[in-house]
Amino acid sequence: MSSDDFVEVALAADKNYIVGLIVTACSIAKSSSPDASVRFHILFSGFSEADKVDVRQKLISCKSNCEVLFYDVSKVDFSFLPLYASSRMTYARLILPRLLAETEFVIYTDVDTLWLDDISQLWKLRYEIPLIACPREQSEKTIDMEEEWFTSRGLRFNRDTYFCAGISFYNLSVIRESGIFDKVFEFGKKFDNFNCADQSMLYATIGEQVKLLPDRWQTFPKNGIPASNDHNVVLHYAGEAPWKVTFCTHMITDTQLLWFDVCANVFNESVWRSLRRFYSAFRIIKSRTLFVLLFKIWPTSIFGRFLLKCVGIRKFNESLRCRKRYLKGFIADGGGR
Repeated sequence: MSSDDFVEVALAADKNYIVGLIVTACSIAKSSSPDASVRFHILFSGFSEADKVDVRQKLISCKSNCEVLFYDVSKVDFSFLPLYASSRMTYARLILPRLLAETEFVIYTDVDTLWLDDISQLWKLRYEIPLIACPREQSEKTIDMEEEWFTSRGLRFNRDTYFCAGISFYNLSVIRESGIFDKVFEFGKKFDNFNCADQSMLYATIGEQVKLLPDRWQTFPKNGIPASNDHNVVLHYAGEAPWKVTFCTHMITDTQLLWFDVCANVFNESVWRSLRRFYSAFRIIKSRTLFVLLFKIWPTSIFGRFLLKCVGIRKFNESLRCRKRYLKGFIADGGGR
């Protein structure tokens, strides 16, 4: 099969994020069209041979017409760049033009995403990508922080063109020819204390050249899922990865349980077992009960939403009437549409 016959997809993770990588990749595989062949480029650090076998087997079980390639990037020197979420794997996407020397286009996705939409439909836009395409940034908090960081250093910033690089579409041929990523790395050496790591570096270097993708290709769960999306949605749990709890008041929301539904399906286990991979039984019960009380049951839900408005949080709506609606076709027949 020639390279033109594949949807090219890249993901990057170290050992700590391997479950997130598997769930993201398998959600892409199962939600893509049955006729679409997908080639997964897995950039990794710290994976064992058994880990690679496990990733490949799970992807092939989700989609027989896929190919899985691995790239060990553990020896690539990113030490001159700051840590981001206790890792430097986020910068691995910046070496994709070199790693995938024969590839013209690639879709990159963070491993805290859940794809319940057909990636082959996004792939059809590849010839409309002059350099890079990303969804717009949906977090006003992130935009505020970035605006402050850029303006305090005398750098330009336009809120209307700021993007989220967690899902990115790269025209690798043009990037290689232009050498633009060399300039991105030079910016990274010149400045530090980025709010958004390589996203900050990309925006500073080529922000005005990045094409914004339709909103269809990224939804932040905390902003709510538009009813018009039906079950075709790409959730990006930016800063709210379902498996990563950093504060005691964390709630297990409906959209996070949606991720655990998929995790359970991929690993052939119960949702409870998937939850127990990351949480104690006490924390599961406490976190889920807190969410249900504050957002699902009247009249306490009214009070919960009122409290959020009082503290300035106006976009938080992770309640779903029926989680299974979003998994329609995903579990039954692999999600092909």
